[in-house]
Amino acid sequence: MTHERQFRARSFTKTSLLGTALLMLLLSPMLSGCSKRTVYNSIIEHERSNAKLVAKTEILSYGKVSYLTNTTTGNRTPIVMLHGFGGEKDNWDRFSKKLTDDYRLIIPDLPGHGDSLQDMSLNYGVEEQAKRLKQLLDALGVRKAHLVGNSMGGAIALRFTSLYPQSVLSLSLMDSAGAVKTPSDFDALVKATGKNPFMDVRTSQDYESMMKYLFVKPPYLPGFIVDVLVEEKVKRKALEQKMFRDIMADMDQTAMLSSVHVPTLVIWGAQDRVTHVDDAEFLRQKISGSRKEVLEGVGHCPMIEKPDVTSELYRQFLQQSRSL
Repeated sequence: MTHERQFRARSFTKTSLLGTALLMLLLSPMLSGCSKRTVYNSIIEHERSNAKLVAKTEILSYGKVSYLTNTTTGNRTPIVMLHGFGGEKDNWDRFSKKLTDDYRLIIPDLPGHGDSLQDMSLNYGVEEQAKRLKQLLDALGVRKAHLVGNSMGGAIALRFTSLYPQSVLSLSLMDSAGAVKTPSDFDALVKATGKNPFMDVRTSQDYESMMKYLFVKPPYLPGFIVDVLVEEKVKRKALEQKMFRDIMADMDQTAMLSSVHVPTLVIWGAQDRVTHVDDAEFLRQKISGSRKEVLEGVGHCPMIEKPDVTSELYRQFLQQSRSL
């Protein structure tokens, strides 16, 4: 199945946001008296604070949704950011830093991820996720917003735009799932070995292998951070398998592309091994009036590997879109 690889390798988590300097600054006075998870949570809180973000919760008909938003919002145009499969809301912390002063940010843990509900009975297909996102935005009083989606989040953003065109001001797709032109390196790996390192992480070595497929230069992580993240992956295995099956049944968004009539920016990592860079040009051709930016030395998550560059490209896109 040619689209399968789009959703296998979205299992990046909060690790991607942790810089070596920040870790060393925080860990030296804390490790002796705190648990691994306590230190880990403190680092995440530090990242959110730097981006002027706070975590909030909304209770909807289908359950709890956790999301990040500005510490102060005011009457600002909303931007909604959607992470990929196995990711979570803090994947966007550093990307958000240059946006929080000018826009209202809404960055959810999609159902089944992060601190949001984890319910084995739900359907996690792309259309269902788009409909649940609409419920969240309605509850938050958001009538129109800019959408940004990475990987699976891009597929959800495409479906949302097709279902609710009146609710979307612009669309940005970063290494998006849902529209395939060329098989990736990851496809070749799965075809040759039959193994899926992104759905069966049990050891630190498994986690390191997963990171190598997501990033050109995986971030340095102390062993205790990896331990925490592996523990989370092991606990979530059954749920991730369930979500993966649901997504696979509803993955192809190619038919939706012709219905996108809002300003659209496609950003891709040139060395993405999960979704081939050729897919970026395919999206540019199929979405009328869209533009494309390819970043050298970047893998599957541009907003994490080069947050400043990606954020600046996005700011410029938003400014240009106002005049359209």
